[in-house]
Amino acid sequence: MKKHLGMVVLAGLVLVLLLVYTVSVPVSQLKDLVVVTTFGETTKVLSGRNPDQAGLHFKWIAPIQQEVRFDARTHLMEDTLERTSIKDGKAIDISVFCAWRIEDANRFLSTIKNEVAAQDQIKNIIRNAKTQAVGGRDLSELVNTDPAKMKLAEVEDEFSRAVSRKLREEYGIGVVMIGVRRLALPKTVSETVIDTMKEERKSKAAEYTSSGESRATAIRERARAASEKILAFARRKAEGIRREGDQAAAAYYEKFTGHEDLAVFLRSLEALRIELASRAVILLSESSQPMLQWFRSPPTAESLHKMTTSQPAGGAGPKTAEPEK
Repeated sequence: MKKHLGMVVLAGLVLVLLLVYTVSVPVSQLKDLVVVTTFGETTKVLSGRNPDQAGLHFKWIAPIQQEVRFDARTHLMEDTLERTSIKDGKAIDISVFCAWRIEDANRFLSTIKNEVAAQDQIKNIIRNAKTQAVGGRDLSELVNTDPAKMKLAEVEDEFSRAVSRKLREEYGIGVVMIGVRRLALPKTVSETVIDTMKEERKSKAAEYTSSGESRATAIRERARAASEKILAFARRKAEGIRREGDQAAAAYYEKFTGHEDLAVFLRSLEALRIELASRAVILLSESSQPMLQWFRSPPTAESLHKMTTSQPAGGAGPKTAEPEK
């Protein structure tokens, strides 16, 4: 008996652990959503999103009570890009995304059973709501360069309300967020839209060009008027200065009447003073000014005598010696 006591204790411990595992219901915080049923009827719902319900719970062993687990976190579903007809006879490709989670676990269990089936059911509901919401809109309300004409937000609100109400009331699913994921235009529609946008841009460009030309013309006219006004003022000012100059000159002419040579000499000196006021270089030749050679070597009595005897007093040229008779 002692020989098998250890095996008995171990077997009993395993049985206890299996029993505890069978009757325990662990609920992870924010992750688990557990439905406890008694003979197939829901008797308890434990949600990890509720801090009071997260943790370890217990139930009767099967088949008296059973548990069904769901993921309490938010699920993301993305619809495929599908072509949908719109009001003006054209078509547009649109896809929708939906973030959802289980709100009423009992209703969800009784209608859909699992998350995979829920994804398919949500896609079908969104497809129908999307067709109804987009089908009553013009293309300009969905795709437009003018934000004021865009009605995409209204379209999203419309099918969001329809989808949220149906999923909540029929399947116990709550919609966290829903909206348009992508919009695309078929090739023929894209060409039409591009042509329309080109015409709008051309019209806008012509409007800007016309406005710019009008402003440029107005600026040129103002500049021309200002220029004429300034030139007229300058002409009047110049005429006044010219008259003052003529009056001053007349007074000088009256003073120099009968002394024209003196007036010319004074004007020459004034012109020379003005010219020499800045840096100037004067070139002098020794041929015309013999005394310049004194700057090179001091004059001597012999050189002075030679210079004075080399030319006659009258300046008629150098003196030549007469031949002896």
